[in-house]
Amino acid sequence: MAERIGAQHADVETTGRSFDLAGQIAQVTGADATGYAGEMEAGLDEITTLLSGHFEQLAGELRQKVADHRARLEATDWQGASKDNANAAEQALNGEVDRVLEVALEETSRFRTALHAQAESFRSVIEGEFRAAMQATDADYQQLANASRQFVHNLQQADATIRYGG
Repeated sequence: MAERIGAQHADVETTGRSFDLAGQIAQVTGADATGYAGEMEAGLDEITTLLSGHFEQLAGELRQKVADHRARLEATDWQGASKDNANAAEQALNGEVDRVLEVALEETSRFRTALHAQAESFRSVIEGEFRAAMQATDADYQQLANASRQFVHNLQQADATIRYGG
């Protein structure tokens, strides 16, 4: 028998289930965002580790080239101040490579620290404000779902009253 009041009961019930689902999706979205924030931090570590490794590799390659040049220098028959000056230049160059590497690694470390601070701030917002907003959204949708269920119940009672006369 068809319902007589206002709407098809099944349609209203379907709408109520949609409200339930929308609220659940809001909760899942909040949880997913927290997971993404954690992945972002792990990615930051990976990037800065790769960057540090790249700097160390470049410094190692430069040191090897300097060592190769020194070996060729040592193989010559140079004597005196010229050879001493060349050796001093090689030592100074190695010192400069070490200094630049140290600065690059310190800057990478500062970069990592700054990015982690930003990521932690982002995670705090996600776990605090965003998650609270998604929980509030879920609660609102649950209220809509409950109101929809109550509406269906009221429609069913009205239809029963009409069918049975009172």
